[in-house]
Amino acid sequence: MIEISAARIAELTNGTLTASTDPGLGVVMNLTVTDSREARAGSMYVAKPGEHVDGHDFTAAAFAA
Repeated sequence: MIEISAARIAELTNGTLTASTDPGLGVVMNLTVTDSREARAGSMYVAKPGEHVDGHDFTAAAFAA
């Protein structure tokens, strides 16, 4: 499994960290999920629009998990 920091993901995607911009936190992702119910500590939730629901509607729940 490849581990990657949130800061590196933001850099690669030209994104912006919104939960925390403190590079000293060292948040590392080692699991990617597209279902917010599978989100847990150490995972990265990828929200995407679906046929029946929009994953973006579940980002708060994924973040809380």
